[in-house]
Amino acid sequence: MTYTSADKRTVTANKSLGLALTPGASGWSTPVTFRFSNLPTNAVVRSITINQGRGVLNNNDRNMMGLIVISKIKVTSPAGKTANISWKPSGMTDDAHFLQQQASGNWTALVYGTNINRPIGNRLIDLASFGSISYKSVRMTVSYVLG
Repeated sequence: MTYTSADKRTVTANKSLGLALTPGASGWSTPVTFRFSNLPTNAVVRSITINQGRGVLNNNDRNMMGLIVISKIKVTSPAGKTANISWKPSGMTDDAHFLQQQASGNWTALVYGTNINRPIGNRLIDLASFGSISYKSVRMTVSYVLG
């Protein structure tokens, strides 16, 4: 395949990416959407990068003791291809799962995590061990070439 040019574009998710869990629970967040609909229709992916920025723990409430640990992010391309990528606090780059996929359109992402605090049977302490984390301005960059 011959490529005519290479470029990249960065967009911010349509909402905050976050997760809230009871003590000892694990689960998936609700998805966020990255709209790359303004890319050329012949744009194909070289790599994607997700920069989540700094997370806000427990809505900055010092009385809450929950601790959410995120282990992976699930990304879905506009064509429906899905990949689980290991979570890294410094951001994630993938140049394998979506290589040569359509770049234009809506991408989605959701995270999987665990509240590492365990319930102890004391209602008040267990309630205070509820945990949440929220990333307010998650950005995704798609590096692409035009085919």
